[in-house]
Amino acid sequence: MTPTSLDLQFLTIGVAVATTVFVAWAWPRVRWGRWLIRPVLLTLCALTAFSVVGVAVNRIMFLAPTWGHVFGDRNAAAVPIGDDDGGTVPTAAPGQSRMEQFTPALGKSGIALPVIAYLPPGYDQSDTVRYPVITAYAGFPGTPNTWVSGTGAQRMLDAEIAAHRMAPTIVIYPTIHPDPKWDSECVNAEGGPQFETYLTEDVPQAVKSRFRVRGDRAAWGVIGFSTGGYCAVNHVLRHPGTYAAAASLSGYFKPLPGGEGGTQDLFKGNEKARQENAPLWRVQNLPVPDVDIWYGAANDDKVAMAGIKEFAPQVRAPIRFTTAFIPTGGHTLAAWMVLIPSALDWLSARLAAPQSLS
Repeated sequence: MTPTSLDLQFLTIGVAVATTVFVAWAWPRVRWGRWLIRPVLLTLCALTAFSVVGVAVNRIMFLAPTWGHVFGDRNAAAVPIGDDDGGTVPTAAPGQSRMEQFTPALGKSGIALPVIAYLPPGYDQSDTVRYPVITAYAGFPGTPNTWVSGTGAQRMLDAEIAAHRMAPTIVIYPTIHPDPKWDSECVNAEGGPQFETYLTEDVPQAVKSRFRVRGDRAAWGVIGFSTGGYCAVNHVLRHPGTYAAAASLSGYFKPLPGGEGGTQDLFKGNEKARQENAPLWRVQNLPVPDVDIWYGAANDDKVAMAGIKEFAPQVRAPIRFTTAFIPTGGHTLAAWMVLIPSALDWLSARLAAPQSLS
């Protein structure tokens, strides 16, 4: 029973109902120590109710996919590859896609965290094809399983590829935060974790070593939502030699200040580093690279809409900029799930196609 399983959700509901019935029965029967016992009974009711809500939120966002994450173990296996109820995905039949989890060897960053890879239909049937790659970042707090199970990523990718809206592509879901309480912003923190190096150098190198992928930047793109959207745009602007295109769903364009949204003081007063990790500042003050950027959000996502209205007028050639909006949905996974297929199709159309070596 995993922290995201339906069985756990039913168990918490059952315990909450049983606790409520017990408290209703015990309340008038307390004869002594009422000042102590009744607050304890109320606390039990509150805790069981919170557990129902907590499991429900975790099932939606996949913030803690394993019990190790629940209890703060940074080294816990980050993402059990499973179905939406935490079960094991059967081995892929011939010609089907599959998911694979691996942990890159320690590289320049000194970070090694679990990564999930989506391998498209046909990957295992031929060893002569090299594929384009899309790296997908979750928000904060979030894990690769926010993508893999939270969005039904495998089914979604299978559908887009089967409909020929997207070329067969390997999609990489890396862990982008050291733990659920610490937002890395995907940057190299001053005196701290070097997540930019990990995500833009170590993970791509591990992917190239492990899978049949195209090595040219024309075949590499990046996508993310919320914090992951900020990371995607920041990385494509800072590493145009690695990525040709980026898609952001409700991302922002300046790193969050320390203390906001779980973000530490990442830059320790280094204003130059902060500015250079702000996509808005970069397009205003630096030469811009020849890349494609897509941005999507819900019109009622006030923070996202304020950010894009500030950023969009500053974008200039050779950047090619595309936007897409839906009427409602707010800053939620539900809104991003509406936009993700279009974002993936857009990315795929701008990346180099699979390459046959035969």
